[in-house]
Amino acid sequence: MRISDSKPSIIGITVLLAAAAVVTLLSPSERILGDAVKAVYVHGAMIWVSLMLFGLTGALGVTQLVRASDSRDVYLLAFEETATGFWFVSTILGFFVAYITWGGIIWAEPRLWMTIVIAVLAGSIYYVSRLRRNLVLNRVLAVILALTAGGLLINAGRIFHPENPIFQSEPIIQLAFAALAVIFFTTALLIVKVLSKPKHFTWLNY
Repeated sequence: MRISDSKPSIIGITVLLAAAAVVTLLSPSERILGDAVKAVYVHGAMIWVSLMLFGLTGALGVTQLVRASDSRDVYLLAFEETATGFWFVSTILGFFVAYITWGGIIWAEPRLWMTIVIAVLAGSIYYVSRLRRNLVLNRVLAVILALTAGGLLINAGRIFHPENPIFQSEPIIQLAFAALAVIFFTTALLIVKVLSKPKHFTWLNY
């Protein structure tokens, strides 16, 4: 894959990340947390975008198990790689958010462990899928990852983590969150486009 082939997408990714930074800086502060709440917006948006990417990866996995297509296998791997990267970033950001909002990392918080478990699972599946180079196995693992991530999110308890903090906030805060989610999701799609170039996953031709 030549860099020049992906140049428009890379420029688009750069512009979108700059837009995300501007939206974050201009987003409203909160009475108790102050400007620290802006990190919560970013973290929350990235978590939800990551989950959507896992869902799309799982859907592609199911589709490929029913009726395989070489082009969809490329997109499955690209979505999986992008989702894993987003989740890793959001997990690291989650530690930072916990520190600045709770005054430290509360290891007893179930949702903190949820993010860690999904990160470990996604990383392991990423490693296995590249090591084994088995397309059927990749598809099955993609479905397992999507179902596990969704199941953990639904069933994870909470101690300090508030329930639906964004959707219980003022409309302007919801708007800032939605804008970040749209920007991050669009960025993810451009990353998938870059990763789905035919030469990126050369082992698919084996």
